[in-house]
Amino acid sequence: MVKKSTNRDARYISVDIYDQKKSKYVHAGYIMMTKSLEAGAGFSYAKNYNGPSLDPSQLPIKQGVSRTKSAEGNNSLHNIFKESLPGTWAAKNIKAVFPEFEQKNDAEKLFFLGSRRVNGLQFKCYDSVDKPSYLRGEELLKQIAYDAKIFEVGDKDGNHPLYLSEDAGTYHPIINTSGDAPKANYERESMGGEYTRTLAKFSMPYQPFSRKVEAAVGKMSKDAGIDTPDSYWIAGKENDGDEILIVDKFDQGNGGPRHKISLTSLMSAEGGVDMSDVANAVRRYSAKPEEDVKQLFKRSILSASVNITANSLDNFEMMIDDNNEYRLAPNYGLSPNHMPDAFVVSMVGMGSKRMAGFMSPQHIDRMSEQFGINEAEGRVMAKDVLSVVSQANSYLKNQEVSHSNRKGLLNIINKDQIDKTIDGLTKLSSLDAKKSRHYNNQDTPSP
Repeated sequence: MVKKSTNRDARYISVDIYDQKKSKYVHAGYIMMTKSLEAGAGFSYAKNYNGPSLDPSQLPIKQGVSRTKSAEGNNSLHNIFKESLPGTWAAKNIKAVFPEFEQKNDAEKLFFLGSRRVNGLQFKCYDSVDKPSYLRGEELLKQIAYDAKIFEVGDKDGNHPLYLSEDAGTYHPIINTSGDAPKANYERESMGGEYTRTLAKFSMPYQPFSRKVEAAVGKMSKDAGIDTPDSYWIAGKENDGDEILIVDKFDQGNGGPRHKISLTSLMSAEGGVDMSDVANAVRRYSAKPEEDVKQLFKRSILSASVNITANSLDNFEMMIDDNNEYRLAPNYGLSPNHMPDAFVVSMVGMGSKRMAGFMSPQHIDRMSEQFGINEAEGRVMAKDVLSVVSQANSYLKNQEVSHSNRKGLLNIINKDQIDKTIDGLTKLSSLDAKKSRHYNNQDTPSP
């Protein structure tokens, strides 16, 4: 139990993390609700905690209270805890039921949502130090989803293949509070009676491309050698069969969820947003930095060539592995932007310059330099990714993407430019191979 202090109110949030080595939740520490406008919300690790850092950038493991200050003043949160707050869409639905939610500061919002699990963290909210009691929690989110009837999942025949295992006979998903679009967490029964945890992403009225397009780009990403979760689409019952994207959840480990943190949070303490800074952050925190930087490089090529502006630093995450060490998480959030001149501000190393049409062997070489990758190796990886992107029309047809959506995305991709770049990279790689053979022959002693 946390001791009282003159600067704390009676409320606090206990934080657990799922330890992949121990295959269970362990107590990590406490978020302190404070009275002082200057102090901000503090976090303190538990005295005997020996698990992974919740945030290696802002919250390295140490004794004592770590505080954060921001323009929000009282009870502002560390970034890793802000990531557990609802995204735009979920917040809108919560405010519809609880209008007072909008007026609360970050720590109060986290407290209001109550005891629940978010990714690899488990929050236990107590309204009194002397008499602890759980507040709200996941049942609140279930009830909001049920009352609002916001999830009508199933095929046109009325079947509901998605459900929660603990309530298998009924249709009752848990609302997923992340991001700007409607989402829900499900479990899907597979052959052999096993369950696969999935995320359902619903369509939005303003969505430029269908979920079929996102499924196609996901397959492209996987075939390009990028670590990407499996996904597929189903037709929903509502809105004349708008597609729903079903993505296998990749953040499940040894019996429980893996803790993860976005590069947005990690980079806030690093400063800078160009690719050399991002690559350096991955190198600093990854247990296998060279492998992860190469994955980051390939993902950046894909984002640039397909104009995936939504795939920003928020969707690039570090996630703990089976040894409680941080690795780059798989690729997701692969919905392209429909505007040909959209700015890809993050993850492409070109600042605010429009990427579509700017892809060239020279640009690939500059990106390799920014990532700290060997120039010849960068050319090979870029060629592998672009060779898949060049076949985008086939991927889109395989996912039954409409003619208008296919035409829109293919206009953005600029296949002629990509094919020229592939040809240029092929010639450069041939020269690289000749140079390598020349140097190897020079190093070989005469008989």
